[in-house]
Amino acid sequence: MTGPVTRERLVWGFVVLHLAVVVLRMATLSGEWTDAANGWILGDWLLSYEAGFARRGLPGALILALCDATSWSPLVFVRAIQLALYAATPALVLHLVRGRRLELWFVLLVVSPATFLFPVLNVQGAGRKEILFFALLASWCLVLRRDRVLGSGGRAVFGAAVAALMLCHEGLLFFVPFFTAAYLIAQRCNDRPIRPLDALFLPLTALAVAALVGLFGHSDGAAYQVLCAGLVARGIDPSICHGVLGWPTGLAENLRISLQAMRSAELYPLAGGLALLPLLVLVAARAPADHPRVRYLLRVVGAAVALTAPLYFLGADFGRWIHATAMSVLLVTISALPPRGPEPCDPAPRWSGLGAVAITLAYMSTWMIQHHGGPGVGGNGVMWRLLRALFAGG
Repeated sequence: MTGPVTRERLVWGFVVLHLAVVVLRMATLSGEWTDAANGWILGDWLLSYEAGFARRGLPGALILALCDATSWSPLVFVRAIQLALYAATPALVLHLVRGRRLELWFVLLVVSPATFLFPVLNVQGAGRKEILFFALLASWCLVLRRDRVLGSGGRAVFGAAVAALMLCHEGLLFFVPFFTAAYLIAQRCNDRPIRPLDALFLPLTALAVAALVGLFGHSDGAAYQVLCAGLVARGIDPSICHGVLGWPTGLAENLRISLQAMRSAELYPLAGGLALLPLLVLVAARAPADHPRVRYLLRVVGAAVALTAPLYFLGADFGRWIHATAMSVLLVTISALPPRGPEPCDPAPRWSGLGAVAITLAYMSTWMIQHHGGPGVGGNGVMWRLLRALFAGG
């Protein structure tokens, strides 16, 4: 790229650098959980159908088949999948924002400790199956960017992908409404007609498959013992069995654990508010003429966020749910970014240089979300970690 160094190019360079550093950091952190045969980060990927049809068994079935065909460790395939997904989603985001002006609210979403920084700040909350959802939702947004009707072939591909997603983790059902949100926002921002079939076929597909998984997918202790024995026989450390494979799977027990965790999770609502704070910046930045469109975006996003609420009663990883919600909001709101050019159709005031830099650095570096346990928000953010590393090294 040639030409003068403008503020817009500096913002682009900052966003690209930030995402590149996150991807590189995830590549170095991935060894920490694969070397330890982490029963949570890896164990969930290695649930399979060896003991019959089971919840979340599709990835493990495919990985173990590859393992048996190649004699490679399952950990090699899990790590490759995780790193590929951690690289794919930022790449898709950069492709989605090409030709758009990066406003302050969106940059805040990108650098938020609730989005791309979350797995860096929470190693034990990284590498989970929601990264499949992020890549699929980003791909869906990329398709919606085209000014054309979604054909039957596109519906079939994404319908099959969402069905497979439910076979990977049925809990992701609560985030599938963001596919509809992305569709509604994209159509409204591009003045295209809304077709009910295109808006609803993915949530209906996911609901049907998740219901089948719930009815016929077993998850009892005896079956998990079979899975555990199969993993150990393939050379994995027995500690792999002490995570997901040893966790209670009954609805009542998970509800009890979640309600108990809520007693000491008083700051998770604050974490959710901080994660969605950039949307307030969006409201403040837009001209009055654009407020109806912004209000529509907030209603659609708000409805999708509200539909994730039951998940907090079914699983105690509250920070992960906030992370998945913030990532989803980031992806579905890309359509609201105005196009670049001398006469943008969606004008917004220019940033005040130093003020925007200060807000961005403070927002990204002074807080973090705990993925599980604790009050929910911590001060152990990027800034404090850098300072500790600096003084420890000195």
